[in-house]
Amino acid sequence: MDCTPLWLTRARHHIPWTPTEAREAVAAWQTSGQSLTDFARSHGFAWQRLAQAKTSVPKMDRPCEPAIFLPVTVGETAMPSVSAKLTIGALTIEVASLESVPPTWLAQLIAACESSR
Repeated sequence: MDCTPLWLTRARHHIPWTPTEAREAVAAWQTSGQSLTDFARSHGFAWQRLAQAKTSVPKMDRPCEPAIFLPVTVGETAMPSVSAKLTIGALTIEVASLESVPPTWLAQLIAACESSR
């Protein structure tokens, strides 16, 4: 049975390393005591691959920043506001948002204005 590490097999066949394999390759090189170029050459792959893994391993090992959750309030979807301008004789009534005024109240107001004329 072949005991060649997967990272080494993949390096020799020009297959990209996973983050775990990159960490294993860097660890193997660091424990070997060899220079980066000598280690890569003795294992049959390009030294640039190991150099790239060396610079990316600290980034991969760095813990992620904790997520920040902000409080939000979810309300109903805002509908476009409908306004109205009513003129009764010399009197003008403006309603900025018809949705906020009960129709019966508006009808009573109009009736009262018309009866007082």
